[in-house]
Amino acid sequence: MIEGGAVNLTCVAVGSPMPYVRWRRGSVDVPSVAGQLDAPTPIGKNVLQLTDVRQTATYTCVASSELGSIEHHAEVRVRGKHTISAHLMRYGDAEILQARP
Repeated sequence: MIEGGAVNLTCVAVGSPMPYVRWRRGSVDVPSVAGQLDAPTPIGKNVLQLTDVRQTATYTCVASSELGSIEHHAEVRVRGKHTISAHLMRYGDAEILQARP
């Protein structure tokens, strides 16, 4: 994704009993919606809304119930806003580097 962009990560888990679904970044729980730290943990489905993403990171969806838990990892890869292509041209003994966005 482009630096500064936004993405939604959706995690769905089904079981009996239905599992709670939460997101983590590293060992830290991440609220599904920024600023809602005290929101209840969703059951069955959780959509993580990431905005203004600036760096590559791995997020982990954790689905758990009284019978156990399972995890799945998702990597959000960020690339710079600008990509420059370059071409090296040689004219005799001279070298010219031509670059353009």
